[in-house]
Amino acid sequence: MMFFMLLLEVIWILAADGAYSVLPPSLRLELGHSLRVSERSRARAKSKRGKSDLNPKATSQGAPQRPRPPGLFYFSCSSNPPLWVCGCSLRPLFLSLSFLLLLTLQVSKSHHPAFIGVGGGDGSARSRRDSYLPQPRTPGSSPGWREVLFYLHRDVWGWRAGQTTTAPAPPGPHGQHHWQASYPECGSHAQSPINIQTDSVTFDPELPAVQPHGYDQPGIKPLDLHNNGHTVQLSLPPSLYLEGLPRKYVAAQLHLHWGQKGSPGGSEHQINSEATAAELHIVHYDSESYHALSEAAQRPQGLAVLGILIEVGETKNPAYEHILSHLHKIRYKGQNTSVPPFDVGGLLPPLRAQFFRYNGSLTTPPCYQSVLWTVFSRRAQISMEQLEKLQETLFSSETDPSELLVQNYRAPQPLNQRPVFASFIQAESLYTTGEMLSLGVGILVGCLCLLLGVYFIARKIRKKMLGNQKSVVFTSSQATEA
Repeated sequence: MMFFMLLLEVIWILAADGAYSVLPPSLRLELGHSLRVSERSRARAKSKRGKSDLNPKATSQGAPQRPRPPGLFYFSCSSNPPLWVCGCSLRPLFLSLSFLLLLTLQVSKSHHPAFIGVGGGDGSARSRRDSYLPQPRTPGSSPGWREVLFYLHRDVWGWRAGQTTTAPAPPGPHGQHHWQASYPECGSHAQSPINIQTDSVTFDPELPAVQPHGYDQPGIKPLDLHNNGHTVQLSLPPSLYLEGLPRKYVAAQLHLHWGQKGSPGGSEHQINSEATAAELHIVHYDSESYHALSEAAQRPQGLAVLGILIEVGETKNPAYEHILSHLHKIRYKGQNTSVPPFDVGGLLPPLRAQFFRYNGSLTTPPCYQSVLWTVFSRRAQISMEQLEKLQETLFSSETDPSELLVQNYRAPQPLNQRPVFASFIQAESLYTTGEMLSLGVGILVGCLCLLLGVYFIARKIRKKMLGNQKSVVFTSSQATEA
């Protein structure tokens, strides 16, 4: 990196010298005079404060020494004014662009965000399926170079994101930051949700695929839709269950998390620090080991939750409309209504073979660390009208004056060295690392050749102008002698 920075600095200096050399002599003298006047003014101001940094020898001769500019090089090829004057005012912008170019050259195919799906095993034996589950990993890994460069660039150049995608904690003692005081497990080391960094996940080719059963036929009994003051919750019959996990997990309920109208974000999980408009959770419990959801929620891997990220699309989603069309009946906390049974499988994303798997927790108090999470990589889509209905219909209180139920999502929690497994691998990049590096070097060399060409052309024009002036003087002298 230092080599590229030195090369870019040399290019900048040559360009500045070329630009200065083509200036008319009168303009160069005027620029040099202005520089010396401003330097003398600064020198007198510093001497009054007793903090002059001028060279005493130069001061005694009546000519203040020019201050050394910040940078890697200092040349004085042109004495009136020094070379760096033409370029120093734009150096921060130039170096910032250089910095971003170097970041681009570091991209490798192993960090490309595109993915392709890979099939999984059948998971017939329980011991084999247990070996696929995430296990605790010893601490010791260090942050990657992208994180270091990001924070360095943010601190040096003052970059700040305009808006954050994490949920702000509600005010008062019941906010997210105060959960730990009443529910100690909310401050434990394996909390959810998390920010899934795709360049840090572990691909497991034998990770069993999730197999929903009964989702398309939830029975004939109406489903209960409830506003509990924190979210909208739909009860599910036990005929819905999951296979492909260590045990049989029976469905209990589903609920949604969303943001606020006009604000970005709304989902709890993030992928590469990107949140979506909302998120659906379908909660299941281990029916082979426990008799009820409340019992399983307190046991390790007692729950299995499917996380579906939701984004805004162009058309209405008919599956989600089965829920959203009834929200006006449960506007206030504690209200219930009945929903006719529908194909719950339509709530899932189209490609279910691509997902992430990790051990986590409930995202609301008491934050039990008992959840085996499956977060799908592909997203479901709803229309903007459907999203606004979700954001503007429900209230978190029982009666007026009512408070709108919005931003009911938890901020991402630290991963704390937990492994995150993926059922799919990253696709190959369009260009390999070597090809991208060669392309970058070629661009730099081309820019250098272009700048050198401009430099020599400018010098040639300058010499030609001086030659014409000498020719005029010589001709005038001959005419005077004649």
